[in-house]
Amino acid sequence: YPALAVGPNGVAHIAYADGAGGWNDAQSIYYRSSTNWSNAVVVKTNGGDSFFNRYADIVVDSNNTAHIAWVNRNNTDCYANSYNMMYASSSAFTNINLYFTCNVSGRTNYKPALAVNSLNQVYALWEYVQNNAVYGKFSSSTNWGDVAQFSYTEAPGRPVTTLTSVAAGFDSGDRLHILHANNCISFIEF
Repeated sequence: YPALAVGPNGVAHIAYADGAGGWNDAQSIYYRSSTNWSNAVVVKTNGGDSFFNRYADIVVDSNNTAHIAWVNRNNTDCYANSYNMMYASSSAFTNINLYFTCNVSGRTNYKPALAVNSLNQVYALWEYVQNNAVYGKFSSSTNWGDVAQFSYTEAPGRPVTTLTSVAAGFDSGDRLHILHANNCISFIEF
């Protein structure tokens, strides 16, 4: 799952997971830009506290700073198939912020999406599964610890019970738009 974003200066930025043994092997998160494609920056490595890292997304703000989110499973906090949600920016790849943990059995975070508004505030959205129900969660760079939740529905009154895909973006009025798919396409506006 690679992700691509182009900054206002025309530079392309990519984030992706890669591991020596393929998808089921431990994976690291990498970042590259078109200013030097051959220079792969390791954002988060596998090993140590990290079992694997997957599902990277990337956005670039008006200052040409790249922001990356991904899911991480470590050996100490996460149950099987449970993931931490991670974030880093190109201004501080060594300062990785964990903004939501998966230390409770039966709960997990999955497939992040990023969006940035005109004030360069980054919003991270992701699917959150608890007791076989899927919710949307989001937080912003103004306070990563302030996590909000919203509900997806497939049909009126019927909760989503399978994982979905999420995408997000801001319009010219800085309204956040969220698109998700789960057997059908749904659209939410904030």
